[in-house]
This record gives sequence, C-alpha cells and structure tokens, in this order.
Amino acid sequence: MGGTNSYGGGTQINQGTVSISASTNIGSGGISFTGNSTLQLTSGTTLANAITLNSGVTGTINTAGANSTLNGAITGSGGLTKSNTGILTLGSTSNNYTGTTTVTGGTLQPGGANTLSSTSSIQIVTSGSLDLNNFSNSVATIAVAGGTGSVTLGSGNLTLASNSQTSDITLPISGSGQLISNNTTLRLRGNNSSFSGGIVMNQGTLFSVSDHYGHSSTTHHQ
Repeated sequence: MGGTNSYGGGTQINQGTVSISASTNIGSGGISFTGNSTLQLTSGTTLANAITLNSGVTGTINTAGANSTLNGAITGSGGLTKSNTGILTLGSTSNNYTGTTTVTGGTLQPGGANTLSSTSSIQIVTSGSLDLNNFSNSVATIAVAGGTGSVTLGSGNLTLASNSQTSDITLPISGSGQLISNNTTLRLRGNNSSFSGGIVMNQGTLFSVSDHYGHSSTTHHQ
C-alpha cells in the first residue's frame, strides 16, 4: 500500500502480507488480523491504529530492519509475532491481548511503563531479544527456545505475573532492574553476570543451572 489513504473504516488482513512505508498508507481505522498474516513496515513507522488479534490467529509485524512503534491499543485473544531485524516498540498502556508474543528477530521493547501486555506470555526464539528500555513492565511468563538474543532490563523491573505457570530463561539477563516472579517455577540458565538487580520470588521455586549471577540477590516472599 502506498500514497496517502484517508479511509477510516479499518483494515482486515486475512492472509499474506500488507506492506506499508508510512502511517498514512493504511488509513486511520483499526487493523484486524483475521487470519495468520503479516503487516510489514518497510521504514521507521509510527502507527496510532488500534490492532485486534482475533482468536486462533497470529499477527506478525515485520520491521524489515527499521525501528517502528505501535501506539494503538492491541487487543484480542490472538498472538503477536515480531520478525526481522530492527526494533518494535509497543506504546499503549491499553495493550491487553492474551495470545503469545513471539520475538523471532530484532528487539521488542516497551515505550513506557506497563505498555507490554501483562496477560501475554513472551517467547524469544532465533535471534530475538527483549529490552525493557528502562521501563518497568509485566508479562504473564517468559520462555526462551534457544537463540542468540538477550533480555535487557536496564533500570526497569520485569514482573512475571501469572501465578500458575513456569518461566524458563536461557538467554543472558542484564541490568540493574529486578526480576519479580509470581510464577510457580522460574528457571534461569543463562550467563547472567551482568545482572545486578536481584530476584524477588513472591511464590514458587527458583531453579538455576548457571553460576553466573553478577551481584544480584534473591528474596523469597511466602
């Protein structure tokens, strides 16, 4: 899609790829992923459009090597995948979708405090990374299925909010922020020598298969 499009009725993406290079290409209405499909942002783009992820559907945002921002609320029970190199920033505090967030390449980061969906589990694969951008945020759980990326807290705290699930982090964690777990199980298996913020266990069990913890500490609350 190109040019300046002023339609306001919204855009449904059922399959394939819709590619845009500017926010004016896609109109002002909401964007609804009604099938497994991709929105490709071919240059640094900031979108204010609300995004709906329908049930059973994964909507992929391909950042195509650029840094882009989604400021509209992302809702629904479907999943969100961030692909390709570049940074994708989620900027709305109204993000509450419940499907899995998968990062397969580049970096996913919040644009402020509590702009990641606290009801979505994050899965990092391949070369994907999560960077809190120094903002405290909550997610349901976090899981790492191999890869070469990282989890960067900076000065932000990462809360694992689900009280009935497990988080498993094999990538290195860095930063001075805290890792706060409400999960039943937290497994840390990466080289976390650059992580100094400490771990707070509000419940459950911490398993470590790594001796690399920097100067972090662990607090258990029962």
